[in-house]
Amino acid sequence: LTTCDANMPSAPGIRNRADWEALRGHFRADEPTRFPDHWDVDNWAAKVARWKNRDHVLQLRGPSMIGAIKEMMGFAEYCIMLYEDRALIEEIMETQTQLALDILGRAFTEVDFDVFHFWEDIAYCNGPILSPEMFEQIAVPRYKRLTNFAKSLGVEVCSVDSDGDIRKLIP
Repeated sequence: LTTCDANMPSAPGIRNRADWEALRGHFRADEPTRFPDHWDVDNWAAKVARWKNRDHVLQLRGPSMIGAIKEMMGFAEYCIMLYEDRALIEEIMETQTQLALDILGRAFTEVDFDVFHFWEDIAYCNGPILSPEMFEQIAVPRYKRLTNFAKSLGVEVCSVDSDGDIRKLIP
């Protein structure tokens, strides 16, 4: 039997601004592994060719505005950070958003994706982990920028997956 403490990050992650500064440099659009053209097998060009004649729905996953940051920090630390250093949370979200905007143009131009999808585990059975007002302030503007960009490049469907009851977050 294996157990996991939901309050602890599943791997070493971000616990403070210094941790974020140490990781921030990896959020670069020019990172070679973003589009693995150098791989011998299943490189970006091979994927693009394979996807052109597909007979299935193809989705591209966008950045998680809340869920992934919560996972990197651990739930308790994330909640504390929202209160004590909300600017750090927003800085991480903005960095992820800008990285996505910097690299998505190539992906959407070279591949006809059917869906632009976001993963967020931001709710439990009794509702979201943050207030609708805070969600509207810190997440919605970034989602709008990303979905508007995707739609401007021809993507017709944008979706979000979350566990729990997110109805309070839906306008």
